[in-house]
Amino acid sequence: MIFIFECVVKVISMGFCVHKLSYLREPFNCLDFFIVIVSVIGFLPLKGGSDSLKSLRTFRILRPLRSINRMPTMRQQIQSLLGSIPGLMRVFFFIIFIFTIFAIFGTNQFVGQ
Repeated sequence: MIFIFECVVKVISMGFCVHKLSYLREPFNCLDFFIVIVSVIGFLPLKGGSDSLKSLRTFRILRPLRSINRMPTMRQQIQSLLGSIPGLMRVFFFIIFIFTIFAIFGTNQFVGQ
């Protein structure tokens, strides 16, 4: 309930999405809004039962990420980590390529044994 209240207060004070500095213009606030919406959907009594909501409940794990807004240094670290993912993917694909070369070499080397 505290997260819902915080979201409502921020939307009222900053505006929802129209202004330049509105609530949904910042990516971390979008994450907060998504978590709040998933929590609200979890509170609703739906006829389909809770089986359809189990996948949405797993997104509640993202709640600790809301504390990133309060710590600027942690926010910079997370942004730099996310920014380094493309470079890490290149390294990952290079390592997969090397492993494939050695697998082909090993298969050809030990074919009769």
